Amino acid sequence: MKYDDVAGNRRNPSGEKRKKMKRMNCHRQS
Repeated sequence: MKYDDVAGNRRNPSGEKRKKMKRMNCHRQS
């Protein structure tokens, strides 16, 4: 998941992929 987050962040500066990951990693990151 860490790799996917970084790759998505680099590909989508807007953070579209990060928003989706944040919802799933909301418990882990928060």
